[in-house]
This record gives sequence, structure tokens and C-alpha cells, in this order.
Amino acid sequence: MAQIAGGSQSLAAASVKYQELQLNADFSNKQLGIAMASLQEAKDESERKQAYVDRIASPSLSDYPSAPKRIRSIFATIILGFLVWGVLSMLIVGIREHRD
Repeated sequence: MAQIAGGSQSLAAASVKYQELQLNADFSNKQLGIAMASLQEAKDESERKQAYVDRIASPSLSDYPSAPKRIRSIFATIILGFLVWGVLSMLIVGIREHRD
């Protein structure tokens, strides 16, 4: 920066400092304007891309529970358990018979 006539307390030094601050304020205002325009553009774009969902039918509770079917599941587990037990017991009997 060039040397200013007078001391640091002179009017010329204050004027230079004021001009620097004014330039910074102008630059900041321009940046703010650009940011605000960008924000508005982003808001407009999001409103354009937003999907609207219409309700066709209201949800309702069912008259009877469709799942889980506990009694059927319990009986199926018991039957499958007996089948596995039968197959394994026949397999063990066959192995013992061939061993002797």
C-alpha cells in the first residue's frame, strides 16, 4: 500500500480505511445476493420435484388376524418334529443293525 501523507490519526488514513470497509461491505452484499438467489432457486427446484401422494382408501383394521397362525404353526412343528425323530430313529436302528 502507498504511503499516506500525515499520521495514522489523519483524515486521509481514516478515509482509506473507510473505503476498504466499504469495498468489503459491497463485496459481502454481492455474495449475500448470490447466496439468496441460489437458495431461492434450490427451493423452486425442490418444489418442482416434490411428489404429491393422494389417499385412495383409508387404512382400517382387519376383522381377524391374518398372521401369525399360531395353532397351525404349533401343529406343523409337532408333526415335523415327529417326522424328524422317526427318520433319525430308523437311521440309528439301521446303523446299529449293520454294525453287528
